[in-house]
Amino acid sequence: MATVFVSGVDTYAGRSIAEVIAGSSAEFFPEGSASKGPLTVIGTLHDKAGKKPKCVERIVDAADKAALKAELLAATHIVYDITQHADVIPEAIWAIEALDAVSDDFAGNKVFVLVSTIMTWAKTKPVDPEDLSPIAEDEFRRRRPHLNFKAHLDLEKQVTKIGKKENTKLLTYVVCAGLLYGDGELLFHRFFKSAWQLEEPHLECYGAGDNAVPAVHVRDLGAIVSAVLTSTPPQNRYLLAVDDGTSTLEEILRSIADTLGNGVVKKIAKEDALTDGSLAQEDYDSLMINLRVDAAAIKDLAVNWACQGGLVESIATVIAEYRKARGLHALKVCVLGPPGAGKSYLAGQLCQHYKLPRIHIQGVIKSKLDRLNDAVAKLESPDISPEDSERADAAKEELAEARANIEANGGKYGEELLCKWVKETLGRGQCRNQGYVLDGFPKTTAHAKDIFGAAEEQDTAILPEFVFAFDATDEFLKDRIMALPESEVAGTHNSEEGLLRRLAKYRAENTEDNTVLNFFDLLEIHPISLAAESSNAPFERAIHIIGKPRNYGLTAAEQAALAASEAAKSAAAEARANEERTKLEAALAAEAAQAQATWAALRSEVQRQHAEARDQAALPLRSFLVKNVLPTLTKGLMELCDVRPEDPIDYLAEYLFKHNPRIE
Repeated sequence: MATVFVSGVDTYAGRSIAEVIAGSSAEFFPEGSASKGPLTVIGTLHDKAGKKPKCVERIVDAADKAALKAELLAATHIVYDITQHADVIPEAIWAIEALDAVSDDFAGNKVFVLVSTIMTWAKTKPVDPEDLSPIAEDEFRRRRPHLNFKAHLDLEKQVTKIGKKENTKLLTYVVCAGLLYGDGELLFHRFFKSAWQLEEPHLECYGAGDNAVPAVHVRDLGAIVSAVLTSTPPQNRYLLAVDDGTSTLEEILRSIADTLGNGVVKKIAKEDALTDGSLAQEDYDSLMINLRVDAAAIKDLAVNWACQGGLVESIATVIAEYRKARGLHALKVCVLGPPGAGKSYLAGQLCQHYKLPRIHIQGVIKSKLDRLNDAVAKLESPDISPEDSERADAAKEELAEARANIEANGGKYGEELLCKWVKETLGRGQCRNQGYVLDGFPKTTAHAKDIFGAAEEQDTAILPEFVFAFDATDEFLKDRIMALPESEVAGTHNSEEGLLRRLAKYRAENTEDNTVLNFFDLLEIHPISLAAESSNAPFERAIHIIGKPRNYGLTAAEQAALAASEAAKSAAAEARANEERTKLEAALAAEAAQAQATWAALRSEVQRQHAEARDQAALPLRSFLVKNVLPTLTKGLMELCDVRPEDPIDYLAEYLFKHNPRIE
């Protein structure tokens, strides 16, 4: 039984090493071997939230030193990787010292492999400055590290020294890895992503780019480590793990740009590389290495290479791995249907949702002519390169052919030329990497064959994966166009006359037996019918059928713009809420003031009436009668005596009422 301990199985290199070792059980127990039993891979996580690979049996808590030591002592093979995270170095020092202290008690030999980085050689110079041949691996004793990798070198020396002890049962090896690439990328990811997204018109090369970059595929590193563990103990205890590639940084970037991007690499000053803060100092140091080495020892090992020839030679394989590991798949959609059905509106929605370029005839024509004119304009530059000069001459010829074509076709480009330009567009740049939404084209089966090829010679690389076809009656389309505002119709083909002309042509070119939809149907790209509606239903149905996006999420610039937009919206909403709150508070304050004034007036009136009542109650009754009753009553009685009416009481009452001083 063999138990292999691998540190940091959730890291870029650690995961690959663990996976390769787990798949090498036959090499650990070769035919005729006395040792039999299952191969178990265990390890630690660098990130506590990291995910355990399926190939790893169990995770050891690195913080629990007692448990970690027990697992190291029980393991038959131990691999510590310090290529990516320098913070693992203290743990690796503790581990090798703990094992060395009890190595005499081992029942058998135990293998310890330190996976280090080529940066411990970064400042190594040839003995003869004029000698341009690679530095030999057996010159490792005079290697000189980059300033930021001295701790790595010190650990390498410590591991090598422990392994040199006489009769030791702790066999130690140092595998010094070149810069790692492959399987989704790490160090080179910024270049792959930039080329894939075509965010910038070029890839940036730091400095002259003529520095030699020793590298190795991350799975080849795993294979080399596995070979060291499973082989008869190698004679060399210090091994360089680099592939046969001798490419410079510029050559690597050009291979990425040519295969994945638009083929343009621009050199920038070294001091500008770190200005935007997106490139870590350690990554910059690694990319600036200039070193050629001869890795001789690994040639004697049984290594099952993935990319022995190097990154540039294996760029197609590496890009395929990158796309698979990152889940990047081109999404190609074609939207067809009669004029006025809503093709362009849906195409725009899909482009925005899936971050894809919208391809339509007018855009293809403009883009093609712009590229040709830009290429020709370079002829006026005195510093034009031979390659640009050759491209400019070819562009000049193409422009002449385009002018002749448009003259021969009555002021319009011929359909054959347009199909050629559309095909070129679908096979390059963003369309090749990320996909496209083809808006309203091809219109006929002949167009489709010109663009995508006849049945026996299909260009599957550019064929759409989804074809959506709008279906609507002529009456519906006429009503829709007639309902458009005049401002939207002016200067377009969407006038009534223009619609009828285009609709008649569309119906003539797409009959039940002869329609471009049949072309795709025969290829088992079955068109999906969409009802032409004013609602959002076509878009919702389309994204339900297509599924989730297959591209990167928002770029850093887009994330910043979105954050700024959300912040602006939040600030505007808060300002509106504050304004409404201020208005409400003002209204409530005014209402409260009015209520307070009304209450004060009422209270004043009540107080006045109470005061008056008190004053009246304070007068003596006699005075009250003399003052208020007797004068009028006396006059009434006197008149009563003079008149002597039949009903004296009623007469007196009437008199008092008429002569009431308050009423008067």
